[in-house]
Amino acid sequence: MLIISCPPGLAQITKKELTYLGYKSQVNGPATLFVEDTTESDIAKLNIWLRTANKISLVVDSGQTTTFDELFDLVYEQPWDKIIGDKQVVLVEASSYLSQLASVPAIQKIVKKAITKKLMNGTNDMREEDKEKGIIYINAMLHHNKVILSLNSSGDSLHRRGYRMSTGDAPIKETIAAGLIISSGWKFHEQFLDPCCGSGTIAIEAAMIAKNIAPGLQRRFAFEDWFWYPSKYLVDEKATAKGRQVHKPHAIFASDIDPEMIEKAKKNAKKLGLAEDTIQWSVQPCQNYLSSENPFKGAMVTNPPYGIRMLPDDIADIHTSLFALAENYDLSGGIVTAYEHADRYCKNPHRRAPMIIKNGAEDTTFWKKKEEK
Repeated sequence: MLIISCPPGLAQITKKELTYLGYKSQVNGPATLFVEDTTESDIAKLNIWLRTANKISLVVDSGQTTTFDELFDLVYEQPWDKIIGDKQVVLVEASSYLSQLASVPAIQKIVKKAITKKLMNGTNDMREEDKEKGIIYINAMLHHNKVILSLNSSGDSLHRRGYRMSTGDAPIKETIAAGLIISSGWKFHEQFLDPCCGSGTIAIEAAMIAKNIAPGLQRRFAFEDWFWYPSKYLVDEKATAKGRQVHKPHAIFASDIDPEMIEKAKKNAKKLGLAEDTIQWSVQPCQNYLSSENPFKGAMVTNPPYGIRMLPDDIADIHTSLFALAENYDLSGGIVTAYEHADRYCKNPHRRAPMIIKNGAEDTTFWKKKEEK
């Protein structure tokens, strides 16, 4: 069984992705899904293809545990010598929810101690570790006194695609950008607009989705350090992904008032390998689109600036203009913002069923047009 984590608030979008890829999944809270009936090759496939997932973990075992002795015994029972190679570094991640074992550092210590003792044949000898041999990420997730032990196959969060070299302040994560685009209802033959594009994440993710560019093609995964995992699966999946890319033009427009941000966006798009004309970049304020002689038809997803370095009137003007733009052109999608008073400027009741999503530690709201049934 595989455990898929995603940004809180995007679980249903991740489930939609899994269904499209041919998997049955069960949502377990706002940020976790379980996928059963998987094979080893699915680890490579899902790491390569999932756009909204944070991490993909392979379940090792699970069981009830209310004491540290029970936790130690459960961990010690596992065949770690068949999972962890000689001198490989073992890093333990842990979480606890409504469980008697509530101290995450203590859980991590016990899990690491049990693994080490098993690998050292039951002795208390120190185990030598060498980063050059690879890192194995172990996760212990406690939920209502049940622990699930798993191997993190992704390593770093999957939002790290490998193309974003330059950013502005508080950039939106790639996984969240992809989730908003998927939920926006954008039809690829129509236009797509981000009038507050910053370093270009939303527009680049839109191009990746439209062109069917797999998000994991440019990065490394933790499972590549698993000595027992056939490298053929990753090689084959990358080849398949490259063969499925779409090579036709799309009308994607992105702009920002800051020319430096547009240059950063162009560099990020180039790092991904997008042709220069894939996205139409421009330097202009978002208000310009309201007086455009060529009205947009399609979708808008945008994350406007806000914060202490902006004057309240400027924040209000930007949000007023963006909501007006969405309504004047009847654009699908909407505005994602952490601005707490954004609801004052959303006049259309058809956009007042927002999605709440966590972008890092920050709550953001996606004020999007309701889908037609």
